[in-house]
Amino acid sequence: MKQILEEQVESKREELIVMAMQKGLSSVDVLLISEELDFLINQYNSLENEDLYGNIGEMGKGG
Repeated sequence: MKQILEEQVESKREELIVMAMQKGLSSVDVLLISEELDFLINQYNSLENEDLYGNIGEMGKGG
């Protein structure tokens, strides 16, 4: 799942850059793509946090 999100983030980032170059940073289209990118990054970070806190929880169970 993380690999898929990484690919989606990179693709959306490239789309954002192209759109910003074509239409300018204040374009509504650029804003929408930026929000989509934020959403994907937040999903990825949530998975990272689950892994981090899940691993900390597992360490405490062994003792």
